[in-house]
Order: sequence, then structure tokens, then C-alpha cells
Amino acid sequence: MMLFGAKNPLRLVAFGLLLIALVCGCQRPLAANDPADIKALQGTWRVVAIEADLKELPADEIKQKNFLYTFKGNQLTIERKGEEAVECPFAVDNSTRPQRITIYRKDAADRAAYGIAGSRLRLCIVVDPNPRGNFPNEIACKLSPKTDLLTLEKVADNPAP
Repeated sequence: MMLFGAKNPLRLVAFGLLLIALVCGCQRPLAANDPADIKALQGTWRVVAIEADLKELPADEIKQKNFLYTFKGNQLTIERKGEEAVECPFAVDNSTRPQRITIYRKDAADRAAYGIAGSRLRLCIVVDPNPRGNFPNEIACKLSPKTDLLTLEKVADNPAP
């Protein structure tokens, strides 16, 4: 009897484990930042909606926290009312659909998918604790892998006082 013969179930199990190891362990590096994609993100964006755990957070709570995302060059500044601003470099990958963005925080890299339509930015961020998680394959809030969906609107360059 051949251990890994064509009809042996161990062969199928071994092949399946190899396939899982290849998919989970090999992530393609990000493509170089595309200047057009970087330009489209530039400016300040206000969070107007958040969907987490398949539930939308109350609009008044979001408005009260005044979340702002400001993209300047390859830097992102995240501000929340009453908290210290956080500055992080970021990289985009426009070779996939949806497009990907990686935000490099001090202690981790956040993986997200994003889309821009006019003055609206939708950002789907992986919040799953699995460190081998990958990028979202669609811009939607999901439970597995766990993602949150942020909807942001562009703030005017020179807002009226």
C-alpha cells in the first residue's frame, strides 16, 4: 500500500494543509504608492458613519467624537475630540479591487480596503485579532474576518469660520 497513493485520504489532507499554509503565510507586498491614489486621499475627511459588529453607531455619538482623518503626502493624522492626535505613515495598493491601504501605527499595521466616490471615502478596516488576517475583499462590515466600515466626507479646504 502506498502511503500517499492517489486514493489515500492522507494525500488529500497533506495537500489541503500545504494549500492553507501557502495562502495564509504568503502575503504579497504592497505595490508602490500610486501618485493619483495618494492625491485622491489628500485633505481632511470627517467620519460621518461607523458600522461595527453589523450595527451602525448612533450618528450623534460619532458627531460628538469629531473623528478627523487628514492625509498629507504619505502621512495620515487621526484626530478624535479629547484625545491626542495620532500620526502614521500609510501606503496604498491600487493593483487590487477594492483598493488597499495599510496604515502603519506605532505597534501594528492596520489593513483596510477603501473606495472614493466624489467627496465620500469608505474605509473597511480589519479589526480581527487574527494576526494572519488579510485585507478585506470587499468594502463591507463583516463578522469574519471582523471588519469595521467607516464612511467619511471630505472637509472643505478652507472651511468658513
